[in-house]
Amino acid sequence: MENLVRDEAGEEGRTVIDWDYINGKVLKSMVHAYIAIYYIVLDTDEYAMIYPTCNTSGTMDKFSDKVVEKLEDGTIDPACRDIVVRNLDINNIKHKLDSSECVECRYRRKSHKGTYEWCLVSVMPAESGQGIVKTVTMTIRSIDVFVRQEEIQKKRLEHEAKRAYEANKAKREFLSRVSHDIRTPMNSIIGMTAIAKLHINDAERVNEYLNKITIAGRHLLGLINEVLDISKIESGHMSLIEDEFNITDAVNEVIMMFEGEREKQRASLHTGDICIKHTKVVGDEHRFQRILVNLLGNAFKFTPSTGSVDFNMAEKESGISGVAEYHIVIKDNGIGMESDFVNKIFEPFSRAGNQVTQGIEGCGLGMMISRNIARMMNGDIEVESDIGKGTTFRIKLKFRVASDNDCDAHAQTMKIEAYKKLDYSGRKVLLVEDNEFNAEVMKELLTEVGLDVEVASNGRNGILKLKERDAGYYSIIFMDIRMPGLDGYETTRQIRRAQRDDLKKIPIIAMTAEAFSNDVKMAVEAGMNGHIAKPVELDCLKDVLDDWL
Repeated sequence: MENLVRDEAGEEGRTVIDWDYINGKVLKSMVHAYIAIYYIVLDTDEYAMIYPTCNTSGTMDKFSDKVVEKLEDGTIDPACRDIVVRNLDINNIKHKLDSSECVECRYRRKSHKGTYEWCLVSVMPAESGQGIVKTVTMTIRSIDVFVRQEEIQKKRLEHEAKRAYEANKAKREFLSRVSHDIRTPMNSIIGMTAIAKLHINDAERVNEYLNKITIAGRHLLGLINEVLDISKIESGHMSLIEDEFNITDAVNEVIMMFEGEREKQRASLHTGDICIKHTKVVGDEHRFQRILVNLLGNAFKFTPSTGSVDFNMAEKESGISGVAEYHIVIKDNGIGMESDFVNKIFEPFSRAGNQVTQGIEGCGLGMMISRNIARMMNGDIEVESDIGKGTTFRIKLKFRVASDNDCDAHAQTMKIEAYKKLDYSGRKVLLVEDNEFNAEVMKELLTEVGLDVEVASNGRNGILKLKERDAGYYSIIFMDIRMPGLDGYETTRQIRRAQRDDLKKIPIIAMTAEAFSNDVKMAVEAGMNGHIAKPVELDCLKDVLDDWL
């Protein structure tokens, strides 16, 4: 810093800066941004290097020879030869500087690492006389990072443009297909209605026409429902109904529908063992069946009459108390799909575009709708396919196990007696519940089996109680979800982040009356170990206590 001071006794006692020193430093730092700097005399085609080494011999070399040398020794990428020759020819430089202030070009130059990198050459006037440029300064700097970023951005834009084009093309094809598919049943309905009117007094023939009108109407309704469902999915307004249903009965109903495919000279359906432990579940039965109908329908569409479709289903452990996970496999030995289309099958409006599929009905929405429903049910759908060999769909879904509300009084008594036999004396429970009535009911149920229950009226009080107690004081936490201030999810996250090993491991069980489809997933993501629904069923509570105590 002392070099900056030229006169400490400057005007009004202020420090006076040595600008020559500063200018030197600034120029030196700027020079380091370049690979090389040359001074060129245009009339004589001579040059001197200024940086990185300065020519101090007092003589100058031919600039054109230097360019040729760099081209021949491989310093300049041979692919850029024409660009360099065209832009760095002395006569061309003179001509261009007559009408512009700078001559620039990009080319690839070998770096000190031995690899080619993009560089920018800039030629700018240094001295002029009578309006004619006499000498120029030529700088070379690396722009490799910027060029690569440009290439990445260009590829990204090209990819996005291609996807947008394909999406628009798919939508156009969809509109064409769906208009055709809608007209087909509509023509049947209108035509059959007109024919029925002509034979209004022939009850048998009218009844036959009415049956055909009903079939066409159902087909039309299915198409309309698909279009409405895709609209709901895209707008985020699709929701699931949470009702109790028998999952085995729901599956059998769908299978019975497709067993009739044999009469249409289509592939045969083989049903393997349906290994189900919990048959009564809570969820959206209609949309569950919709998934099965879509995937089985797809299998039959693309499997020849000599082929077969296999259906297998099994229940697996979900890792969440009170929740069952169901695995369904639908496999066919039909025409299969090309790998490119497999990656797009769950995109909206997608259909394989080959001659084999041209005459097959469908508007390309079923797969997307099915996967979205599956994910709303805390599951997913995966697909494997080989062209000419067939396709396999693997479906995973989670449902809350329903209590048996139809059981007789004896069975209910047995449940109560089984619960009363539990003995967890000496164990302490933290119940985080803001509703006094709900807290009172839950406390009564837990003390019935010997548990010592302490209640926290909200999330913050629950965290304080945990921190006030020694490690291992509580054996389990029952956490309400909907609470003012900190809800159950955030309370759980803060407990898990605490600097105590016991709080990272203590079982936390969610309690909520909200829809299962969203709540269980959020509970697991927050760090909870289980989930029970309100009102609390004794058998579900018993399972939780057995699992975690």
